[in-house]
Amino acid sequence: MNLPLTDPDRRRHIAALETEYPPSLLHARLTRFNGRAPWRAPTNVVDLVSGGPSALDPFRPRLQYLLLDERALLDKARETHHNPVASLFRLGHGELWEMAGASQALNESLLGPQHAELRRALSIWYLNMVRHREKDVKLPEGLDLEEIPAMLTEQAPSWTAMWTTKGEAKILLRLLERRFGALSDTIQRQVETADEDRLLELSDRILTAERVEDVFAD
Repeated sequence: MNLPLTDPDRRRHIAALETEYPPSLLHARLTRFNGRAPWRAPTNVVDLVSGGPSALDPFRPRLQYLLLDERALLDKARETHHNPVASLFRLGHGELWEMAGASQALNESLLGPQHAELRRALSIWYLNMVRHREKDVKLPEGLDLEEIPAMLTEQAPSWTAMWTTKGEAKILLRLLERRFGALSDTIQRQVETADEDRLLELSDRILTAERVEDVFAD
């Protein structure tokens, strides 16, 4: 555990970082947790080792770490509007309607040329995160952090409509499978690519159709 601190090259690198960041933060042991259930485990290894002679207590392993419970921090972040870390958590885990406000708050807390590289990194991270979460969402390339709130506000209606249509398509596929059994790839594609009006039309036909082909007959 001490090798990174005793290696000369690593030590010089750490010393350079200590001029920009608090040493206690650089050397802290961090554990990031993003599970749904609350974190209940100890945050010190010594609490996991019990029993034994009291004379050996000084030699029991002690390793305290800082817990970053993202769900708990997100709840606090929703009540905090002037903290960049809180805004980052809201941006990473919040709902769509929260993201515009969170990105605006984060942008305002990172104004100035000294934060230019951080702003660029956060922009790339955010765009990649949205692409990973929502595969069908189309995002422009090279957005700056200050451009993200306007983009979210502009795109929100179309994204909401798209997600609503996708949800309706999933329900229709479920109903078709329950009524007619396994569906062919062609039928599934027709449902998944249908617009909202077409989905409503197909849903009405399920009630009277005797075969799955009757649902799609024009």
